[in-house]
Amino acid sequence: DKLQAYYCLVRFLYYTSNPKQAMEITRFILGELGVTFPEPTPDLIYQELLSTKSLIANLSQQDFLKARRLTDKRMQWTIRFMHNFLRQLFTTKIGSVPLVACRMIRMSLGYGYSCDSTSGFLGYAWATLIILHDIEEAYKWSKMCLLFPEFFRSPALLPKTAFFFHTFISFLKEPIQASCDVLRKTRQDLLMVGDIQEGHVAGFFHCKQMLFAGIDLANVDDRCTSTTLEMVSIIRDLIIPIAFRKPLLL
Repeated sequence: DKLQAYYCLVRFLYYTSNPKQAMEITRFILGELGVTFPEPTPDLIYQELLSTKSLIANLSQQDFLKARRLTDKRMQWTIRFMHNFLRQLFTTKIGSVPLVACRMIRMSLGYGYSCDSTSGFLGYAWATLIILHDIEEAYKWSKMCLLFPEFFRSPALLPKTAFFFHTFISFLKEPIQASCDVLRKTRQDLLMVGDIQEGHVAGFFHCKQMLFAGIDLANVDDRCTSTTLEMVSIIRDLIIPIAFRKPLLL
């Protein structure tokens, strides 16, 4: 399928350090699917966040568990490409994250939820924290996203939502010790499902949080050293085979 091929292509480009090209193709595909985004301005972002906050204010856990699933194939691909687009924007054009996240939420409310809807709510939680400085709203929705893996029966989704919650949000409301050990396990789970990028980020924040968790500094040093060496080993094992791979003769 054409959309499947494009989806694999943009993921490959993104993970091989070609984010600009990945974004250009993603924008093109979303445009073909009827989705475009205006240039972000502070007023537009602020109004979009407040509007979305009002829209989902009365949603509860039970609403999520009873929500209908997204079945429209075209819309499934649209949400999937928007999910990829969010990941690209976080590292290239972060000001557009709130607009894409809020649009994903509106589309999920209108057409139904899919696994990829999770990133829309997580992006919204991050934006409310950074832009609106609303810790309660960010905590509420990032924690609500922990229900999505169960709802969609997707174990691979759990470490991704747990990574976000315990890296960026939970320590604002809970003791930092509570997230420190969870991040260690989450990192291993992310590596198990093949998400090396977020696995490394989780490892970094795990080491960082240990410094503030009252753990003996000698133990912190040992754990940080072993985590760093493991990260370097994984990257080396990935890069060296690619560097020495023989080119295909066409």
